[in-house]
Amino acid sequence: MLEPYAGVNPVLIEQISDRIHDLHSQGIGFVIVEHNLHMLAKLASSMVVLDRGRLLAQGTPSEALADERVRAAYMGA
Repeated sequence: MLEPYAGVNPVLIEQISDRIHDLHSQGIGFVIVEHNLHMLAKLASSMVVLDRGRLLAQGTPSEALADERVRAAYMGA
């Protein structure tokens, strides 16, 4: 499993996101492992956020990103 956005410039990230969205609209499902949570939130209908193998949060992207544990682990808040 790879992180589709790891080490990728922002223009290419948009192109990758567009392609994933197009494939999903054709009925193809995805499980994406990614640290770029804000870009992933634009694609995902649900998120499961882990830190060192432990579940921090799950739910819609807005629910997961609003969780204080997620913010502390991934955004340094």
